[in-house]
Amino acid sequence: ETKGQIKLRFKTAAGKDVVCIRSFQLTQKAMKLEYKAIESVLQTINPHTGEKVCLSYRCADMDKEVPALMGVSKAILENVIFVHQDEANWPLAEGSVLKKKFDDIFSATRYTKALEVIKKLHKDQFQEIKMYKLKLENVQTLKDAAYKLQDGIDQDKEKSNRLKSQIQKVEKNIGEIQLRVSSLEKTLKDLRTLHEEIRLLDTKR
Repeated sequence: ETKGQIKLRFKTAAGKDVVCIRSFQLTQKAMKLEYKAIESVLQTINPHTGEKVCLSYRCADMDKEVPALMGVSKAILENVIFVHQDEANWPLAEGSVLKKKFDDIFSATRYTKALEVIKKLHKDQFQEIKMYKLKLENVQTLKDAAYKLQDGIDQDKEKSNRLKSQIQKVEKNIGEIQLRVSSLEKTLKDLRTLHEEIRLLDTKR
């Protein structure tokens, strides 16, 4: 049984010192060698106490955590910073391999997906804006109709007030005429009575 350990000291994107430790074990079986990753540890210093702080991770989690701490992608670590000497000539590889390498390094796939999402959002927002414009036009039409209706109501109120004033004048005139008619009827009645008295006097003579 053989055990090994790899340590990598680096500074995070924030300038914090971190040590990445990976431990391995190689065991000789009857017919084969068995390789096993024992543990993965991130070691840092507590800025308040100065003590070492160790956090254990699974290998898969460590593969994600280290690039994130360094502030670079996994593709850049594997193909640029820590590229193996046997694979250092990948820029001379055939077109499809080269394209995949560059896509991974520059996150072209994620960029393309993000661009698709942005285009979809833009399309959805355009449709939404179009719908709101139609609603706004309908609201404006209703608003104009409401203003016209209000103008009509105001004009009708004005006409109604004029008619009421005219009716009041007519009613006042009718009242005055009725008083005059009553006075004339009384005068006529008095004349008839007087005329009857004169007739009776003439008859007695």
